[in-house]
Amino acid sequence: MASVIWMSVFCLLCVEVVLCLFSMLPLPHTVWRSISKVLRMSAVESSLTFIVRFLVVGLAIGVFDSIQSIQGLQEQISVTDPNDLYSAMSLSSRKQRIFRAERNLYLAGFCFALIFIIRRLFQLAAQNADLVDEIKVASGRTRPPTASQLSSSVPAAISGTETAPRTNETDQELTEVAPIENETESSSGHEDGVPRQRRGFSQGPDS
Repeated sequence: MASVIWMSVFCLLCVEVVLCLFSMLPLPHTVWRSISKVLRMSAVESSLTFIVRFLVVGLAIGVFDSIQSIQGLQEQISVTDPNDLYSAMSLSSRKQRIFRAERNLYLAGFCFALIFIIRRLFQLAAQNADLVDEIKVASGRTRPPTASQLSSSVPAAISGTETAPRTNETDQELTEVAPIENETESSSGHEDGVPRQRRGFSQGPDS
């Protein structure tokens, strides 16, 4: 019965190693998102919690039993007489039992540690999937302009840059034309005034 139990522990260790390697693979985001959704289902989560607790308790009992067996066998070996043939035969058998007990201790210890490691790895993978979804949602809200939007905005920007200097040039032309008109008006008024004064001087003595 004990051999069947420890064989099942060895099979459990192989499964945990496979799960640990699977959790470290660079899988696509969709795979981890689907896995996290399945693991967060209420039925699956409750059943996994029950299985993990059962395994933790069973492995803890196995570790404690292996330690007790190793200590008891070592005490028996310490009191055996190496000169006695029967004691020598029992000594070899006890050493074999110590070897099996240490093997069982290693199996149970590794299984016990890998349970928590695998649980943490899957938790980190689920959190990573959630963060990737949040980043996609945030980037969708502040999405950069597409190629069509950029192509439609470039001609408008070019036309705006072309019309702006033209308006500035027309304003400068108008400001330059205004003083010229003022100068022409003042010059024409001055020329008109001089003949009038001369006419007045010329007509004065005759009248």
